[in-house]
Amino acid sequence: MIMIKHTIVIIFCVVMAAQLPARAQTFEAGVMAGTTFYLGDMQPYNTPADLFTNLDYAGGIFARYNRNEHIAFRSNLLYAQVHGINTGPYDMPTSPAHVKFDTRLAELSILAEVNFFPYVAGDMEKRTTPYMFAGTGWMFFEQPRSDNNRVRPKNYPQKLILGIGGKFNISGKLSVGLEWGMRRTDDRLDGVFYDPNSSPISGIPEDNDWYSFAGMTLSFKFQDPSGAICPY
Repeated sequence: MIMIKHTIVIIFCVVMAAQLPARAQTFEAGVMAGTTFYLGDMQPYNTPADLFTNLDYAGGIFARYNRNEHIAFRSNLLYAQVHGINTGPYDMPTSPAHVKFDTRLAELSILAEVNFFPYVAGDMEKRTTPYMFAGTGWMFFEQPRSDNNRVRPKNYPQKLILGIGGKFNISGKLSVGLEWGMRRTDDRLDGVFYDPNSSPISGIPEDNDWYSFAGMTLSFKFQDPSGAICPY
């Protein structure tokens, strides 16, 4: 419910910010690298200590369109490794201890970013801002099984992407950033999903799998702002 409320707030901010004049529109292309972690049936979230455990690697590329000083749209192509380990009993009544999984996935996503402060890529006066983002996308992955074998690659829509970050211009062309985002996915990422018709019953009811990307971005501005105001 909290995530839904945050998403509504971001959508409202995007709609309001999009009404501003499209000043200094710019385009950027960049790379990202960082770490991932997983939350789900094997590794449910109970306390903040469950975050940033069993870390893996991730990297990718992105393109960003800055419509004005407060709103931007971005497309990501991200490659990541995720894994989870169950080291003891938890709320799945039939789950064996010490079961683990690992899988590789690719993510294609579309995001909207809302800058808290006026920001223009490459501008040394409006050079930094925190931001929040939300979006959706598609992921492709090898669905694991509890015996760590794999079945053919699957593709599922991501239900929600939500996160925060910060941007900083280091020159008239280069910008760096830090961000952390959570991805809510289908309940099959870890190979364990709720099936009330199975015997014995497996999975946790209404517990979708999540994975996170936290890392650094480096982008290059390849179109200079015109300085003109575009009414559209």
